[in-house]
Amino acid sequence: MQPLTARPASAAAPLFASLVEFNLSLAAVLAGHAPGDVYVDDPADPRVGFAATSEGHYLAGDPEHAASYAGLRAVLPPDAYLIFDPPGWEVRLPDIGLDPAARRHARQHLRYQIQPGAAPTPVVPAGFEIVPVTPALLARTDLRNLADVADWVDTWRSRTDFFQRGFGFAAIQAGCLASYSLTDCVTGTKGEIGVRTDAAFRRRGLGRAVVAAAVAHAAARGLTEVGWHCLSGNAGSLAVAEKIGFVRDRHYLAYSAYLPAENPGDLTPDEYAEWAAHYERQPRDVLRCAFRAAEAWALAGDKTRALANLRRLLDGAWAGQPAWLTENWRLRGLRGEAEYEVLLARLRASAAEA
Repeated sequence: MQPLTARPASAAAPLFASLVEFNLSLAAVLAGHAPGDVYVDDPADPRVGFAATSEGHYLAGDPEHAASYAGLRAVLPPDAYLIFDPPGWEVRLPDIGLDPAARRHARQHLRYQIQPGAAPTPVVPAGFEIVPVTPALLARTDLRNLADVADWVDTWRSRTDFFQRGFGFAAIQAGCLASYSLTDCVTGTKGEIGVRTDAAFRRRGLGRAVVAAAVAHAAARGLTEVGWHCLSGNAGSLAVAEKIGFVRDRHYLAYSAYLPAENPGDLTPDEYAEWAAHYERQPRDVLRCAFRAAEAWALAGDKTRALANLRRLLDGAWAGQPAWLTENWRLRGLRGEAEYEVLLARLRASAAEA
């Protein structure tokens, strides 16, 4: 696979046409409006294309073009979050080197079509203030969750680029950025946004307020459409978007070795157990799968099997950090268990010696 360094990446555009329809980050990279990498098998006559963006990895072209497999193995990262078209690529995933622990899972794309004079009005809960994300806000040192907002801004080419073309809004109360919605990318007259809300401030309408502020600002900036992506099981994200006026555009599949859950209720206990069993079927020397199995069993409610996987990690050559347990919402159900506390103490002692 050969990199295309010139932008716009015109040679690759026809290959990615079907994916660009609902993945604006890919369109932005191809146009040169966002950081990312684009590869094709032959710039003069491309049959296969691969692109890496801040939102994921995209594969397009002829799945039966075997001459591209070795090149794809070279550029596909171990932690790829892969979306592809046509569907025929699914049977070729082992040939191109996708992590065997990766599984398909469902996602949703929604659109907000901006109509003149019809932008949403943010309803701000009492005690909160909605503020724009500005250089002055990022310069503050007294706000919880500010590092997360800064990391989001830094997915852009530069902070200057974000403040020129992107935007975001946050809800502040008592020294905390309780909820915030930022653009993932903007290209042409379209943008894509997301939202994050601190767990301590959920179910108060804050996500809806900051998303409404972001969409209203998009309208004022002259954008005609705002996109939204989320896991199909993320009922909270879907509810926030649809209450603002986003409409479901399509269901699609992604492939990843990561557990497809951003909240405990995103999957059922049986689905968590299915993912946990899948991770346990991977080679025993792949310790990251033991960690993910522990997370999935904990969310399935099987503390015994979750702790068994954590014990396997501590008995092996795992270079984990205590915060990976103590700050991990997926393992919250294990806290207070006697064996969990023993394992955590072992991990802390090991980290102190390192």
